[in-house]
Amino acid sequence: MRLALLEAGRLGYRRIGLVLNREGDLRTDGRWAAAYLEWQRTMPSRQRVPVLERFEPGAFQAWVRRWKPDLLLSPGTSPLDWARSLSFSVPGDLGYMILNKTQAPWCRGVAGVDQNLPEVGRAAVNLLHSLIVTGERGIPPIRTCILQDATWVPDRTAGDLGEAARPGRPRASSRP
Repeated sequence: MRLALLEAGRLGYRRIGLVLNREGDLRTDGRWAAAYLEWQRTMPSRQRVPVLERFEPGAFQAWVRRWKPDLLLSPGTSPLDWARSLSFSVPGDLGYMILNKTQAPWCRGVAGVDQNLPEVGRAAVNLLHSLIVTGERGIPPIRTCILQDATWVPDRTAGDLGEAARPGRPRASSRP
């Protein structure tokens, strides 16, 4: 999340919206929403966009029209499909970044954060191997979390807004 927000700011986006249902938030133990809300706390109030938790096209449409984000963040591509079905030009009217970019076909052409899942798997196997070698058995009393650095992957859905969108210069929107 922090990497996506950093890249969004570097590209000139200011009104960044997060589309994340409760189930998706629970999968990260609340870390994506927490990082987003912490980042928002540092932003001027006019740039803050509340999290959209109702993961359905109608709620999405009302939320986008009311809050007018210039970039969307989400772990999947459904909101990107909804934006396009509402005739938003991506990235013209609205940028899009996926928080969990993979090699899956639906991620092609979408900018976002690669969580480097093969490396996470490799680290998990190494951890399991070390537990077997040391004779550990059962569920450990203290949970171990494996964190790997993510990688930013630029692509067509989030372009550099250029000088016109740098801090202090609001972005013009051609949204319907």
